[in-house]
Amino acid sequence: IEVKTTDELKALVKANRIVVVDFHASWCNPCKSLAPKFEKVANDWDGTKVVFAKFDIDNGLDVVKSEYGLRAVPTVLVFTECGEKFSMIKDPSDVSINSYLNKITSP
Repeated sequence: IEVKTTDELKALVKANRIVVVDFHASWCNPCKSLAPKFEKVANDWDGTKVVFAKFDIDNGLDVVKSEYGLRAVPTVLVFTECGEKFSMIKDPSDVSINSYLNKITSP
């Protein structure tokens, strides 16, 4: 899901138990490298309760910096409990995102 506004982002996070968001920018080369890996993980988790979204920080940089502490892109945040909590995946890759999701979704 490509989220266009910070209001859309907040609504998506609040409406779902687990939301993984790739914060990126069109001018960011590392973001372009992460994009196919993020898409692969999203496809791997298709049909589960995990929702994947992408948000271009140029659509709300001040909000994402102040509310989520973003300092650089790409950044992947995993929101849980309908947005009550979130975690940052450092050095995001398909392996690190999958590992984190496996950890939080295991019974």
